[in-house]
Amino acid sequence: MPDQHLSQDIDYLKEAADNGNAEAMFLLGVCHAEGKKVDQNYREAAKWFHGASKKGHVRATVSLGFLYSKGRGVRLDQKLAYKLWKEAQQKGDPLASDLVSMLRQQMSPQMLKEAEKLAASGTIT
Repeated sequence: MPDQHLSQDIDYLKEAADNGNAEAMFLLGVCHAEGKKVDQNYREAAKWFHGASKKGHVRATVSLGFLYSKGRGVRLDQKLAYKLWKEAQQKGDPLASDLVSMLRQQMSPQMLKEAEKLAASGTIT
């Protein structure tokens, strides 16, 4: 019986996400990224995080940045991770501020220059 309830939870989230609910998209992304209630699937997580990010969901933007920073479900792209985290930082996310600072320290001067240029080019959404 509990498995049936878990399956229903995912079905409700999916229905809400399919209807454009950004929080449901974010939560589905988390479920797929962590393997909660579904099989772990970073590509599927990236899809849901991207959809929620396009709707202005800041935590989804940060989470999508994590996937790009590690190359999980998407190509490894530190500059895009930086851009995403800068976008979230500009929207007031404190974790994004820490992540931007950390990544700045890890990047070469040339890579940082390229990342800053990408970040200044506007949102990915």
